[in-house]
Amino acid sequence: FSGGDVADSLAIVPVTAGRFDLTATGGPITAQLDARGIVVDAATGGGTLTAVTPRRVIDTTVPAGRTRSSVAIGGGVPSTASAVLVRVSAVDPGTDATVQLSAGAQAVPAGAALRIPRGTTRGNLALVPLGTSGTVQATASVRARVRVDVVGYLN
Repeated sequence: FSGGDVADSLAIVPVTAGRFDLTATGGPITAQLDARGIVVDAATGGGTLTAVTPRRVIDTTVPAGRTRSSVAIGGGVPSTASAVLVRVSAVDPGTDATVQLSAGAQAVPAGAALRIPRGTTRGNLALVPLGTSGTVQATASVRARVRVDVVGYLN
């Protein structure tokens, strides 16, 4: 990336005593960090994050402000999963765009899982809760080709 670029990136990081480290190399940066949730290990009553063979669940053009949903369970994701780890990408929007991901039939979140500059293709990972019917939904701010691949789940 060069100066002025904006890049989204999901990181699942260990937290020790309520803290984690952020290190930048190559000069000063401006970073915005959003905590989207926590994963508690199974030993303390939480779940387990499990990788699966990637499976595309959304591959469509999403009209501006509209939502597309798809069933995420199956293909290695059990019906007991509470969330899925997905790779979301958007291809060549005509103007700067955002994509929000959420549980199926739920309100669209305020934060973006992905920000895409006009004329580029970008991707990011996101941990998305599943709706009651095992669905996830993608909402685009502008007309954009959106792809969502399930790559893991939280059980």
